[in-house]
Amino acid sequence: MLIVTVCVGCAQAPGGVVGELVTSTDTARSGVLTARGAISQWQRGRLPRTVAAVAVDDALSTTYDALGVIIVLDVPTDADERARIDVQQHLSAAVSGVVRARRVLHGDADSEAVRDAANALDRIGADLDTTSERLTR
Repeated sequence: MLIVTVCVGCAQAPGGVVGELVTSTDTARSGVLTARGAISQWQRGRLPRTVAAVAVDDALSTTYDALGVIIVLDVPTDADERARIDVQQHLSAAVSGVVRARRVLHGDADSEAVRDAANALDRIGADLDTTSERLTR
């Protein structure tokens, strides 16, 4: 039964350029959500600043690596290139959002800057989710 489930999931996943775009978008979204979670836990006093910083650094690395895949992705058609550029712009915004989250860890957990960074990560995560869904239609 497990093999059937795995095969069905594989059959639904896009391949080729679209598959790479979706995978990188989903990977970046994971990084953004990780950074958001770390900021949230730090704000609530449930995570020390140093641990939150490590989580955000890991999230930045994940998000940046996803962007790198897209930057060098070889695309065969103009339509694929337009999609690649669109995803690249969204992933660049994701990297910027995680960098911003990293910076606010140096301040006060109750500051406006932390709330703004957290809200930005929420918006970026939702945007990446929408982008991924649009690519798979």
